Amino acid sequence: MPYKDPTIRAAKNAEANKRWYQKNKAKHQAGTAKNKKDYRALWVEFKSTQDCFMCGFDHPATIDFHHVIRDKKLVVSSLIRNGSYSRAMTEVITKCIALCANCHRILHWQERIDAKRTGKTRRKRKKIGKLRHCSHFKAR
Repeated sequence: MPYKDPTIRAAKNAEANKRWYQKNKAKHQAGTAKNKKDYRALWVEFKSTQDCFMCGFDHPATIDFHHVIRDKKLVVSSLIRNGSYSRAMTEVITKCIALCANCHRILHWQERIDAKRTGKTRRKRKKIGKLRHCSHFKAR
């Protein structure tokens, strides 16, 4: 018989969920580990399709995602850490560009230098062009 009082119903559901988890703990943990492994492989596959916007380098270990549209509500690294791989991919596709680690560091370095030169504390995004500084540059 269902409980009409929401607090009693919530307490009974919590007890039932706890009993179910204790009964199925190994199966649940195995499924969670498999899902995490599958999603991680999907994320690595997604990163392997990306190449640097500036120099064209395409090794997935070096690809960073630079937010062109700044929105501090969702950060790709925290989404990945928390296991929200599909949300992270959506965030990257809609708001970021792929850069190799070198180009990403240089871009932020240039922004800091420009901010000091102009005296502005808030960084303003410049239009991004091709850089040929990387030793791994490949012509497109």
